[in-house]
Amino acid sequence: MLQNKTFNIILSVLIAIVLWVYVITEENPTVTQKFENVPVQLLNEESLASRGLIVLDADEPTVTVTVEGKRVDVSSITAGDFVITADVYGYGVGENHIPVNVDAPAGVTVTEVKSSRVTVNIDDLISVSHEIDVAPASELEDGKEIHVIEVSPEQVMVTGARSIVTQVERVEARINSGKLSEKAKNVSGSLTALDSNGQEIADVSLSSGTADVQAQLLSTKDVPLEVGIVGEVNSRYTVSDIKMPETVTIMGAKEALEGIDLVKAEDVDISGITSTSKIGLSIKLPEDVYLSQKSQEVSVYVVINNVAVSEVSVPAANVQLLGIAEGCTAYIDENVGSIKLVVRGAESLVQSAAASDFVISTDLTGMEQGTHEVTLNLEYIKGFSSVEMEPVRVHVTIKNEAQ
Repeated sequence: MLQNKTFNIILSVLIAIVLWVYVITEENPTVTQKFENVPVQLLNEESLASRGLIVLDADEPTVTVTVEGKRVDVSSITAGDFVITADVYGYGVGENHIPVNVDAPAGVTVTEVKSSRVTVNIDDLISVSHEIDVAPASELEDGKEIHVIEVSPEQVMVTGARSIVTQVERVEARINSGKLSEKAKNVSGSLTALDSNGQEIADVSLSSGTADVQAQLLSTKDVPLEVGIVGEVNSRYTVSDIKMPETVTIMGAKEALEGIDLVKAEDVDISGITSTSKIGLSIKLPEDVYLSQKSQEVSVYVVINNVAVSEVSVPAANVQLLGIAEGCTAYIDENVGSIKLVVRGAESLVQSAAASDFVISTDLTGMEQGTHEVTLNLEYIKGFSSVEMEPVRVHVTIKNEAQ
């Protein structure tokens, strides 16, 4: 009887062990699991800032981690339970491949990390000052424009990676134009960094997030512009073209604009110009009337060329003798074979100058038979800067056709 009892105890223990092993191996087996896009924390970024550097990448680097462990342990963890770091201390400008350190939750073993290094781009940390432009937060109605009286602060510091900060073309304070009127008002506008295409650049910091703006909402009007050109360029040069705007846009209170039909600019003196130049205009405007933003840089474009010189010979036979008395004939002194012309002007014109470009004539009306000293007249239609003629006076003989 005792022997049977001992046997039953031993058998029970063996069955319990078998069941425990079964539960451990079958119900809670060892498994592997992959965790993707696990964020990597960058350490010692402040050490970069102390050296005038900054991490360029806006997105946090990630890795894929594979772990092994009991099912019950593995199933209870998430990607957020890993502490994965990469130390940027000592790295410099450019693309850096930095090893990662993985701290996994208890109960699991890391079997693989992809990638074991993360790519971190580092750039110079710079700050650039920009004046603040003012723009409406929404489109203005036609014929309206914001006149800015004062902006505070006038400038803002843009800080960030060199390759991004250098893309910033301007900083705008965008204000609610619905709060403005012809009377000056104070409004606040949020600041936005923009590139040359007007697209927002987000990965920079601004020394101020807003600006206080004093402004008016005024009417606009297109009016003719009158510009006087005075002076003459040195004789070594020639003016081949002068381009200037025919109209400008002005802004002011509606009543102030009604009586303005023309604006004048101060005379432009070209006497000192020796090369093609863009000359800004100073426009005279009544009080409380201003130039529109699109007319802020109104200028005259003066095209200057070096004077080219060429000689053209016109046969004396080509000189037109006008007003010869009926029954008479006339001819120029035989000693004058041709009329010499010294032509000056733009090279493109002077190089192509020919005798056919000029008309030389003299008027013999009322002159009797005999030899007379007469003055030659010169005409031409091309834009030469000057033409000198030699000789200017010649002897013409008039005689009867029968002789």
